[in-house]
Amino acid sequence: MIEIKLDGLKQLQDRLAELEPKLAARELANAVRVGASTVQKEVRKNAPDSPRQHKHGDLRQNIKVRRIRATERNAVAFGVSTGAAFYAKFIEFGRGIVQIKKRRVLSDGRQFFGEEVKAVAPNPFMRKSFDESAGRALENIRARLAAGLERIARRR
Repeated sequence: MIEIKLDGLKQLQDRLAELEPKLAARELANAVRVGASTVQKEVRKNAPDSPRQHKHGDLRQNIKVRRIRATERNAVAFGVSTGAAFYAKFIEFGRGIVQIKKRRVLSDGRQFFGEEVKAVAPNPFMRKSFDESAGRALENIRARLAAGLERIARRR
């Protein structure tokens, strides 16, 4: 998992601290969700085409933004997940040769009966997407948080 911490942004942090905790948490969550959505769009754009319809669904359709439990108090965390498309890790990191045994045929200990599926070279589409969109995501988080705080200030 890749983690980004927003340190600095002193004015926004001070303004968040002035709000009641539930309201501040909601505004922060909305802003971080916008940043995660920015990364999600980039991941979908860079995800390779599925060569055939997989029983766990198309890779691009499975890429979702999900809220995850934050490890620190008063923190908000969202992640970009590949959902049911478990095979995305084999695309991202690659894999070696896989041997598939034929049904009802036992190996004699010296010879393998079955077929070999060739190795897959790594295609780090998730990492590439994160690297390309991290700056935009941070800027979108900052802009959304500032807009949310302005909207709250106008209501008061």
